[in-house]
Amino acid sequence: MYEDVILGESTIRGNAGQPAGKGRDMGYAQDNTLRAGVAQGVGYLALIAIGLGALLFGAWKWDTAKTNEMALQSEDALVGDIAAQLPLGTRRADIEKFLIAHGMPQPGYFNFNGPNPRGNGETAILWTRTASVGNPIHSCWIPLEFRLDASDALMGYTHEVRCSSYLIDGNRDQGTPLPR
Repeated sequence: MYEDVILGESTIRGNAGQPAGKGRDMGYAQDNTLRAGVAQGVGYLALIAIGLGALLFGAWKWDTAKTNEMALQSEDALVGDIAAQLPLGTRRADIEKFLIAHGMPQPGYFNFNGPNPRGNGETAILWTRTASVGNPIHSCWIPLEFRLDASDALMGYTHEVRCSSYLIDGNRDQGTPLPR
């Protein structure tokens, strides 16, 4: 039967006399199905891209909020430890031991050879920073600067939580202060 339809004379001759669109016309469809399909596919791809963008933005906001919270908790704990273990007048060697015990790198030291004209009477500073908390998307750390007098005893200190994104800023950024 299949052979009769394809090769049979009556099928070929039967359709030959029919005007286009009537009978058994074997031509291609003349509507815009291909164009509509492409437009629909492009629309779906745009929706998928928007959905992925929204998902990534939500993940970034969640990660940033979580990292900021961890950094602020770390700052609170560190400030509490400094208040308890490093009273004013603490010697430089004891400050360095405290910092190393808290996992910070060897602190830097700068002696002004006299009172710092832009400072609060300190003659030297000791500085370091905590390890970064977070990940390459968003990380925070706490730089610390201890002011020392002429006998290398603690006069006071400053700290500030700073945050940065390696993926956005690269490694050139010194971080921006994290407000409370």
